[in-house]
Parts: sequence; C-alpha cells; structure tokens
Amino acid sequence: MHISIGYSGSTPLPQTIDAVSAAENAGLFGVWSAEHVGMNDGIVPSTVYAERTRNIQIGITGLNADTRSPGVLAMELSCLSEIAPGRIRIQVGTGSPQRAAQIGVTGVRKLTGVETLVDSLKRLFRGETVSAQSEAFVLDNMRLSNANPELATIKIDVMAIRPKMTALAARVGDGLSLSVLSSHQYIRSQVKLVEEVLDSVGRDRNDFKISATVLSSIDPDIEVARAGMARTLAAFPPGLPEMLEGLVVPDANALLEARKLGGPEKAAELYSVETIDGLGLVATPDSLADSLARYKADGVDELVIMLGKSPESDLNLVRTLSAHSKNV
Repeated sequence: MHISIGYSGSTPLPQTIDAVSAAENAGLFGVWSAEHVGMNDGIVPSTVYAERTRNIQIGITGLNADTRSPGVLAMELSCLSEIAPGRIRIQVGTGSPQRAAQIGVTGVRKLTGVETLVDSLKRLFRGETVSAQSEAFVLDNMRLSNANPELATIKIDVMAIRPKMTALAARVGDGLSLSVLSSHQYIRSQVKLVEEVLDSVGRDRNDFKISATVLSSIDPDIEVARAGMARTLAAFPPGLPEMLEGLVVPDANALLEARKLGGPEKAAELYSVETIDGLGLVATPDSLADSLARYKADGVDELVIMLGKSPESDLNLVRTLSAHSKNV
C-alpha cells in the first residue's frame, strides 16, 4: 500500500510547501490537492508542487464539470503534464450541489454526466477531436493541438460514496476514491463491489487503484490521540450513513446541542472509542504500523493522510509516516 499526503483546500499554499518537500525526501508516494468552491483550487498548488519535486506523484481531487469544463481542464492538465510527466493523477465526481449553487450551477447531476466527463477527458488526452454533452457542459469539436504522449498517461479515478457510483468507477475509471469518514467495514464493502464489477466486465484488478483519504491523530499517548480525533470529528458534519457502516455515531441534533453548550470539546464527548478509532488513523508512533496495515487489509492501494493543522505538525507527521511507509 502506498502512503501519500493531502490538503483539503483550506490551508494557505505557502504553509504546505515544506511538508510536500519533506514528503518527497522521505519517499512518500504522492501529494493530493483538493478543490472546493470557495476554497483553494487544485491546479495552482499542484503546479507549485510539480515544479519543486521530481519523484512524488501529483494528484488533484474534487474535480467536476460544475466548476471546470473538460476542455479547459484538459488544457490545464496538458501544461501540468509537461512539468511533471508521468506523475499526474486526477479524481472526478459529481461535486457538491450546495457549493455549486454558490457559483450559479443548479440542476440535478447524473451518473451519466460523470461517465461522459471521464470519456471526454480521456479522448482529449489522446489528441482526439471531441464533441460531447452532459447536463453540465458542451464540447463542440474540441481538440488539444498540444496533446502529448505524457498527457495520455494521466489516470482518472472516480470519487464515489454510493454503490452506483462505485460500480461506475469500476467500469470507466482507472481507480476509485473513497472519502474521509469512511469506516473500515464500508471500505471493505466498496472494495468487494469494485472487484465484483471489474470481474464482470473483464478488467484486471491489478490495473485499478483504490484510494482512501483519512484524517489522523497520532500521539505517544493513545488517549490524547483519541481526544484529538474526537474534537476533529465533532467539528465535521456527521458522515453519510453509508460511509459509517458498522459504527454508531452521535445524533446530529445531539451534536449541535452539545456544541452550543460547550463547543467542540463537549461534542467530542459523545463519540465512542470504537467510532473514534474506526473513522481515521488514530495511533501512537509504536502502533501506527498496525493502524496502516488495517487499511491495507481492507483492500486500499493508496492511503492519503490529510495534513493542514500547522506547518510544524505537518512536518512531524510526515517524518512519522516516513518511518513506516516502506513497510506497509
């Protein structure tokens, strides 16, 4: 299993650069930049990282046709692939309707739109002339005049939560991306579904990557680590029921009331140890290898650990991960 780092899009770019350089020097696999409406984009950070590194993989997640036409996105990725040939991978999905509405994008997004987006990008990467239409975009005889062989090596993963999107990822994507706050039982169920669909359509599992992004809390004292993760969980909206498979989480109204009474600390008290340990990487430095191995046993090919607490804590986490990355 590969170990990578990621940023959610809320951390100022200059504060991320040292950790990315440290990750490259430590031999970690990749760095992922998330793109969300109203936060950082994914292209600019990835360009900066590509310029400053030579080996680490450059990933962009959160891309969708609500915010980027596949034509414009293919143009951007064509330039990026010239800086970091063979190191680019992206993750696409339907996006958040709530965030999309902030920039005037409304309407229902369909699975067929994601399939059309993936197909359009792959054809543009190959230098083909593409006409295509979904509920979110139109391409009319679009072609990249500067398409190059490296562009065609870019892999496209599909971000999924529910079974239909997971199955779509197995049919048309190069990989599946699972989000933060996914339980181990949920991850295993998605891996099983992917492998069943891959087998049914004659695709090789070895050519398909399953990645999972996780929150982390690591401390020499496991109780301190758990308290830190509980506070983080209390600050998040409750995850979707599908992603919490096998775990019991506090009621949303109870969390809201606890926050009103005592802030995140009070809300954190509502989480059980089982749920805290089951929704992220919660470990001591000595138990970290076992925690990582648990995700590998789930069927995860690449584990992306989110950073962004502070430049110092990010560097410390990278150093801690580097000691285990070769043994997972």
